[in-house]
Amino acid sequence: AEIIEAACLPYYSGTLCTALCEARFRLNNISAKKEDGITGAVAQVQKGCQIFEFDAMAIDEGLRDKGLKFLRLETDISQEDQGALLTRLEAFRASLGEGR
Repeated sequence: AEIIEAACLPYYSGTLCTALCEARFRLNNISAKKEDGITGAVAQVQKGCQIFEFDAMAIDEGLRDKGLKFLRLETDISQEDQGALLTRLEAFRASLGEGR
């Protein structure tokens, strides 16, 4: 299993897709950006998809441990929730400025 992971790593280590790489790779990828000045991250979680739910919880905990804010947006990817999502994103952006 380690040989397969090592062989695949160059192809999926840069992706943040839940289906293609483990949470620890994405967490390290996002955390590394802290040096570039990011203060938070947003994850879109598809409603009803448990793999996204569990993954977002792990990323949330890991980022908060590193002092980064995290917003989990659950959506069914329909047009109806665009206004609510925009409001949450704007509030999150405002909260990022509070830490400076």
